[in-house]
Amino acid sequence: MKLFNRACWMMVLFLAAVGAASAQKNFYDKENKVGFKYPSTWKVATPEKSAEAPAEGVMRMVAEVEMPDKLYPRTNFGGGGATVSALPAPTGGCRAVLAAGYEKPVKWRKVTVGGKSFDRFDDSEGEMGRFYTRHTFRTLHGGNCYEVVLEVKTESNNAFPSSKIKDVNTDTVLASLETIVRSLYF
Repeated sequence: MKLFNRACWMMVLFLAAVGAASAQKNFYDKENKVGFKYPSTWKVATPEKSAEAPAEGVMRMVAEVEMPDKLYPRTNFGGGGATVSALPAPTGGCRAVLAAGYEKPVKWRKVTVGGKSFDRFDDSEGEMGRFYTRHTFRTLHGGNCYEVVLEVKTESNNAFPSSKIKDVNTDTVLASLETIVRSLYF
């Protein structure tokens, strides 16, 4: 039964991707020389340009992509999105940047997405009835380190008085967000 359910979900994702392929938008940032495609119903925000040079060794946000809140109705879906960032590659490559600022040890693994090689790690955390699941992808291209962080926020079902609220399948949401990683180009 589980195999059948997974097959059904994969078919739904495939059909959604095929249907959405014609409704894709394109984003490209000339300064950081990176672009990606995303569904036209999603919103993209870019940071305000600063006259100041970014701090050395700190990722610069290129774009933030947000899924519509009503994409998964009657579920505990609290939001989902992706952040694309860039940084001139430091000595030691993309993995070296992450060491500072993370409380937990990070276990990177090599993955291939959309024909491109990435380092990836997954993490999650929760607080006050909210849960965050993240997949972080990093790749090195043309002397720059590029990072895409996919994040799904879910709410505790205890926060909803109605028993009609179901748990969203975070794997399905992350698979949908992964379209940004698959379509990344330089």
